[in-house]
Amino acid sequence: MSQLSPLSLSSLPAAYFDGRTARRHEVYLTVSGEQLRVSGGMVDFAVPLASCRLGEALGGAPRLLTLPQGAYCEVSAGGSTAAQDALRALAGALEPAARGEGLAVRLQRRWTWTVASLMLTVALLAAGYQWGLPWAAAKVAPLVPAAVSRHISELAMQALDGPLLQPTALSADRQQALRDRVAATLGHQPGVPAYTLHFRAAPRVGANAFALPSGDIVVLDPLVKLAKDDDEIVAVVAHELGHVAYRHSLRQLMQSSVVAFVVGVYLGDVSSLASGLGALVLESRYSRGFEFEADRYGAQKLLAVGISPQTLGTMLARLEASHGSPGKDGGGQGDLLASHPDTAARIAALRTLSATPAR
Repeated sequence: MSQLSPLSLSSLPAAYFDGRTARRHEVYLTVSGEQLRVSGGMVDFAVPLASCRLGEALGGAPRLLTLPQGAYCEVSAGGSTAAQDALRALAGALEPAARGEGLAVRLQRRWTWTVASLMLTVALLAAGYQWGLPWAAAKVAPLVPAAVSRHISELAMQALDGPLLQPTALSADRQQALRDRVAATLGHQPGVPAYTLHFRAAPRVGANAFALPSGDIVVLDPLVKLAKDDDEIVAVVAHELGHVAYRHSLRQLMQSSVVAFVVGVYLGDVSSLASGLGALVLESRYSRGFEFEADRYGAQKLLAVGISPQTLGTMLARLEASHGSPGKDGGGQGDLLASHPDTAARIAALRTLSATPAR
């Protein structure tokens, strides 16, 4: 510590707060030996310099001098030349390293650094949205309790049933036959998540199928009608099982509304998430990566039972063709391929996977 004469700080005014009340006391600071004296009005005490700490200078803002037991002083960075000299002397006495302005203060004075910092912040935010958020969603989605996934899915089904989905026109025998076919080909395979197959009519939606986080897979009547055989329906269900296995709907929901998702799960109110989930799965607003991942998953499951992945590709092509004729096969808004990635690329990838040996 520097040895300063009492006169060196005699002109340094400050505002003192005792840390217990908001009352402000106008005081003067004086350094004598290794002691800092705070005096003025009803205040008069001395504390060791070693117990004090002077905050970083930030432009013209008052500097904070922290004292023992929660007390502090605000010291003006402006004022007379004598006061500024006294402040520098105090800084030098308290902390030799603080004699000059800190790095942060020096950088603040350069507009080039300010612009560079702003650009870096924007770049970090963009990178976080592009890569950080999907990475975090992939890590967090498996941790969402099954009860929460089930509750969100139930609410989503309640929101869709009635306004958009209606009871299926398929006979009970036809529904059971399809369930038996899916169970016989996919249900027994290792790693296949638990699922429940539902059928619904949806004149306003068209050929479509979607999966909810709980494993509820909904196949719409127009898609059953569009398929040339049951293997094509099995192929679509295999693809939807991929979305369930990788928790794509939860991950996509997190990525699109991360704050609402975290707050909703934390507070136990997931009603708003359910409506978002319903729109997401019905409009198939999955990312390109999710669709290819679900395609690969489905292809592996199909290969395991001797069904070519091209079956899914054929169904995708038929769905895309049906989009060109709105009204035909119920094609319209919210179709399976409404926002899926390039169908031709997916079909080509499935053709390649057809040559892959089954695992």
